[in-house]
Amino acid sequence: MPVNKIINKKSDYYIAMYSAHASIIENLIGKNGVLKKLLIDAGGLKAPKGSYSDKAIFNNYSPVTNKTLHAKIIYLDKLKTLSLWTGNLRKQTLNKQENIVITKKISDKNCLQVKKWFTASEQKEHLIINITNSSISKVSCTKNKIWSSFKNSLENEQVQDNDELSLYAFSPWGSGEFVKKTVKQLGKKLNKISLFTRPASEKAPLWIDTEIEREKEDLGIERYVKQNNAPFPHYKCVFITQKDGKKEKLIWAYVGSANLTKAALFKKSNIEFAVFFDKIRSGSEIDIIFNEIKKKASWKLRDVKSKKSSIDESEQEYGEDDDSQDNFEIRRISKVLCKELKTIKWQRKLESGYRNEEQIKLNKCSIKVMAVLDGIFDLYVGHKEKKLNFPLSIRRNNKGDIYSSNDAIELLDKLLEKSYSCTRVNKGNSRKIDTKNGTAIKSSRNMRFPMADFILNKDFLTEKMKITRKLSAAYEQLTNEDKKIVDMWKQILEELR
Repeated sequence: MPVNKIINKKSDYYIAMYSAHASIIENLIGKNGVLKKLLIDAGGLKAPKGSYSDKAIFNNYSPVTNKTLHAKIIYLDKLKTLSLWTGNLRKQTLNKQENIVITKKISDKNCLQVKKWFTASEQKEHLIINITNSSISKVSCTKNKIWSSFKNSLENEQVQDNDELSLYAFSPWGSGEFVKKTVKQLGKKLNKISLFTRPASEKAPLWIDTEIEREKEDLGIERYVKQNNAPFPHYKCVFITQKDGKKEKLIWAYVGSANLTKAALFKKSNIEFAVFFDKIRSGSEIDIIFNEIKKKASWKLRDVKSKKSSIDESEQEYGEDDDSQDNFEIRRISKVLCKELKTIKWQRKLESGYRNEEQIKLNKCSIKVMAVLDGIFDLYVGHKEKKLNFPLSIRRNNKGDIYSSNDAIELLDKLLEKSYSCTRVNKGNSRKIDTKNGTAIKSSRNMRFPMADFILNKDFLTEKMKITRKLSAAYEQLTNEDKKIVDMWKQILEELR
């Protein structure tokens, strides 16, 4: 099912992401959808002022602080549709990466499992999806390591002792532990192993460089990296094929949010989703995906001069949306700040800090409040000791916008803007209306009240009344002279209305 099948639908949306841009979330839901639940790993939401228009969009937003929420899941309740992503709802993901999206209809029973996962008071479980013959057969939640589900699924796959199997593993970050355990699990039936990962220099140690102990002398091993000018391979997937004459037949597959690292597969620090495919039909969606990504011309064979006994890239994987190597530390600091700043005491300090244009100090961080909006604090954080500076959008529990003196000045300027649409233009003896929609010119604060503008344009009146209501909330931030201007405008506007 294409991605456009989940955009702007009349349905309740449940979304879980490692990171997301507010504008992309809003465009996904559109005018028809309702955001029922939004789970994002703490520090992963980017919602600066002006990047979205719906004030209520984040009413059901919860940052995940207890673990690393790495799952990428979109569920449409009314349509009973589950969409599973290897990438995030960010511009970089959509424009500069290769990802996999699996979107399928699910049964009522499985819908309940998905909603249970989303509405849990504290996110602790992975979401496991089994697909048999191209349809979702089972959805379950587990606190066990992803590797346990991975291993169980492999063990359930019925293969003969004389079968010749090939393993294909794709992941931008991984671990030697995954390579060794998977090779051991498949044993002597494994005939060939091909490992694929991100672009890297020949000298950089990668998880695919792990030295593999051969149970078969003739075990073929191939290692590939993406070419530097190619899109970043952000998919995490494993495929097993069976020799079928001169061809290969896909018999088992894994696609998930979990990279093939220790943290993602063998520990309980992450929250992931995993999809396991069996009884795969030739020409099915997953069969097409497998053949497409392995045959891409952008893979480059890697000549490994010195192999490592074991490599783990767990900390590197959290830089997936940022080229900065500091992203892991930024997420750690963000989680601590999100926990602290959700209390009433600190929320009031943030509001006061913005109103008075003062920075807030917390845990060796200097926090500048960029904007205070319904549902969101837009912050900029500086950590002098670690030399880190980064934006942070966090959940706000109070309602109503808070205004600084700069906001008040900006609103007053908007109040005094004169509409172009009501500007008269002389042509001979006739007077016509210039109609440049959506534009305005600034006027002096000593301007005459533009009565004609309001008579000719009711929308202009409505817009100015909205601004005066906002100025009432920012009244204390105005000078005495500016207060007089606002009071005058309010009185005249009320009479005009």
